[in-house]
Amino acid sequence: MLIPERDESRALSRFPIALVTLIVANILVFLAELSLGDSFVTRYSMKPAEIVHGVHLETLFTSMFLHANILHIAGNMLYLWVFGDELEANYLGSTRFVVFYLVCGLAASTLQIAVNPASTVPNLGASGAIAACSARSWSSSRATGSWSPFWSRFGSGNGASRPWC
Repeated sequence: MLIPERDESRALSRFPIALVTLIVANILVFLAELSLGDSFVTRYSMKPAEIVHGVHLETLFTSMFLHANILHIAGNMLYLWVFGDELEANYLGSTRFVVFYLVCGLAASTLQIAVNPASTVPNLGASGAIAACSARSWSSSRATGSWSPFWSRFGSGNGASRPWC
């Protein structure tokens, strides 16, 4: 797993309230998972076979807020913060950011269903939505020249800060 070394983004034009709300919602649902157990996770995880048969369609959304363990949620929330703050505050605004996040999470679930529609394996996590935030953040920042990928420093010869994994 790669861990961001730093965020070289521009200053935020406003506080990313929708992002903070999403992170808090994910944490609250994770705490509910811990207290309610596996039956809660099994019920609210997305299972492609159920979606194909029109059962538990709400899990397309609920599964985006479930996480397998502390490392899963910690990693997802770290990356959501790193890539989402500037995306919401400087590019999309709160409403469009939430819509973008949810639509991309749905797109990730749709792709999972397309790959294996008969699967009964529970799918959970916000990784698809966060990957989309990462890609959108990267494309927005590249356009303004404010993003420097960590691999751009490899071979720079100056021995300056290197990314860590």
